[in-house]
Amino acid sequence: MTPDADRLLALLEAEDGLYERLCQLLRDERAAFARRDARELERIALGKEELADEGRLLEEARLALVARLAVALGLSESRVRVDALCARLGADAQPITGAANRLAARLAVARELLHASRALARDSLAQVQATLRALEGASAGSPRYGLAPPQPATGRLVRQSA
Repeated sequence: MTPDADRLLALLEAEDGLYERLCQLLRDERAAFARRDARELERIALGKEELADEGRLLEEARLALVARLAVALGLSESRVRVDALCARLGADAQPITGAANRLAARLAVARELLHASRALARDSLAQVQATLRALEGASAGSPRYGLAPPQPATGRLVRQSA
């Protein structure tokens, strides 16, 4: 393989590793929601932000490299897919094809986990909002503490003991 093809393989493997870490964070997030662990959810949110930044850098590098490889292989550099590059690279591209397929499968898992995480967050938010509304309703009006107002005397106790 060419040095650029080797770099592409390395980038695809790095992206796969990133999405593997994202999937684990999403599984951890689901468990943290179940435990209602706010500190863990905060840690996970920060981890997802870091992964998003890293993912943007990896994707930009991959897109630039794919465009450069496309030009070198005589393809149009606009919207070239890895599979089109692999077709041009021939048998040397098998490791790249495998890495691209693994990445695609990992992305599918990550999408499913993201969808589930979004739904869980939405449900949790709805529960918090319902609790807040209930608390607001419980504090409305004047408190009802203290003694009951005196009742008029009927003499019942005297009549019963006689």
